Amino acid sequence: MDGTAIAVVVGSAFAALFVLWFFFGARDEAPVRLSEAGFQEVDVTIEGTLRPGRIALRRDVPVRLRVLRLERGAAAAELSVEALGVRRELPLGRVVEIDLPGLAPGSYDLVCGLSMLRGKLVVKG
Repeated sequence: MDGTAIAVVVGSAFAALFVLWFFFGARDEAPVRLSEAGFQEVDVTIEGTLRPGRIALRRDVPVRLRVLRLERGAAAAELSVEALGVRRELPLGRVVEIDLPGLAPGSYDLVCGLSMLRGKLVVKG
């Protein structure tokens, strides 16, 4: 192989690693607060990506996600937790509260309407 072919192979490998990191890599973790009503409350923002990407929760304590959509794209128009059968429309620029029951230990995917923006609820045992 000549130098150009090696450069193409190395560049392609780095591009593939970047794509894997971007979609599946570590995400920032959310600060969770306990409200007076007994909910674990988390502020979620959708702007280019879903932030925080990982939300660590306690088991069997109800959850309130306060979701603010700043992303104009159609992909961000709704958010769902498919494992729980929850799907909500997200109007641009307004906070939408999504209440969830206390959850069993495990991992629950947060997914936008087109599955392009993703996050995860991780419930500790």
